Amino acid sequence: MAVPLLRRSTGSPRAAYYLGVLYHQGCPEAGTARSLDEAARHYRAAARLGEPEAMLALGELYLERLLPLTRTPAEHALEHFLAAAERGHPYAQYRAAELCRTLYQDTGRAAALYRSCVDNPMTGRHPLGSMMTLQSQAHLREEAATRTARAAQQRRDAVNAVERRGDFI
Repeated sequence: MAVPLLRRSTGSPRAAYYLGVLYHQGCPEAGTARSLDEAARHYRAAARLGEPEAMLALGELYLERLLPLTRTPAEHALEHFLAAAERGHPYAQYRAAELCRTLYQDTGRAAALYRSCVDNPMTGRHPLGSMMTLQSQAHLREEAATRTARAAQQRRDAVNAVERRGDFI
């Protein structure tokens, strides 16, 4: 069976990740019952070895509150999404951008992550690549429009100071 072979593949990030998947989903044919604790243990081992899929899986488990928390679920998830994003994982870039934009209101960081996702050559090969590209581009256009409107308002305020606006009445 594959499970003993995976277990013997110590030091392999992909093998540890696949063991995590087997425990996460449960696979009676492979002799693994569903266990989120075991899944997390294997995902953590794979993440320590640099496997971005494992980092993404851990982030999702934290976000869904399926693992013990020491901080908010979003803080745990963002930490793992950012680690995978730094390794060039397009979906992690997108998920991290979404958290930065929606939960943390950090539009600058979100824009940088959306840009990374759009520019990532792997995005087009990802099953959700089209959706991630379209959504990221839409958010980037929205951020650019907001920056332009803010700059225009600052120019208006500089020319027509707030304390003088009512002078013409």
